[in-house]
Amino acid sequence: MSACSEREILEKLREGDLGAFRQIYDKYHKKIYGYCYKLCGDRQASEELTEDVFVRLWEKREVLDVCRDPGPLLFKITRDFAWSFLKQRSRRKVIQENARSLRAHERSPKVESDLTLSDYISIAEGAIRQLPPRRRKVFVLHYRDGLDNKSIAEALNISESTVRVQLLKSVRYLRDFMRAHPEMPFSLLLFVC
Repeated sequence: MSACSEREILEKLREGDLGAFRQIYDKYHKKIYGYCYKLCGDRQASEELTEDVFVRLWEKREVLDVCRDPGPLLFKITRDFAWSFLKQRSRRKVIQENARSLRAHERSPKVESDLTLSDYISIAEGAIRQLPPRRRKVFVLHYRDGLDNKSIAEALNISESTVRVQLLKSVRYLRDFMRAHPEMPFSLLLFVC
């Protein structure tokens, strides 16, 4: 694609031309997939993330700068999506490991606490239920679903600063709750939400 024709394609893409979108897709798809795979090391996730990158391009087509090569933008979107995916996967692993540890601890004959895992879970669920509904939703989307502040803001149609404030208030409340229950691991709160 020459610089002139690429600019024309981007202008058409901004106007919603599917043929122009297809040309950009065909030009960058393999590169974006390769970059995703390099970052994630997971074929299925890389395929899904690559598709998400192009969906985002389509959604944001009206604000594209037609004077710039779309490659750097696509790679930035890819990096951001891959980073979110890796953070979410990492959180899930930690939560699953903590849950396994708690279950093993409950089955252990050396349990010194009178509380069982189900008691802990009940207490943690109660703490999370005490949060106001919107704050609870923000907390769950962030810690259970692994969404970043921007994604939560878009999903709930609120500002990112509101998301930050709600998370901060949630964590403060739950930190105070944990001080009242020092025998309970904080990660259990994340497991039950």
